[in-house]
Amino acid sequence: MRFIILFIITFSLFNGPSLANDRDSIMTETIIAHLAKLKREKKFTESSKYFYPGAPNEKIRLKAENIINNLITRLEVGSQQETTKSFVMSQFKLTLDELVTFDSEEADRALMYLENIMDIYGIQSSDGLLNEWRYGFDPELK
Repeated sequence: MRFIILFIITFSLFNGPSLANDRDSIMTETIIAHLAKLKREKKFTESSKYFYPGAPNEKIRLKAENIINNLITRLEVGSQQETTKSFVMSQFKLTLDELVTFDSEEADRALMYLENIMDIYGIQSSDGLLNEWRYGFDPELK
């Protein structure tokens, strides 16, 4: 009887669902939940926390919000298959291209949304992507 129990435990450890797979699945669900919450938020509104006066008018606010929400939509769809840093950064690049025409206040606020997304994914650094886009250089490179 002990042999059978030991066999079942050993078999389960080596052939059952791995902790890594379960964790990846949970992580993906958590990421999608946080992205959905961020997507629901009204964006580019006045924020004393970020010293942001708000978009100059509703048309600009909606345009900027749609760009960030489109990014979130692409990430939600992609996160079901791929949650790598390179995937997230590739989506950031597409979004940054859309943000080049905005004033500095909206550009800075957009970067805060991207940094929030990086936090959701647990990404520590954009490897200079955000600095290069906003300031024209990567401070890590000298």
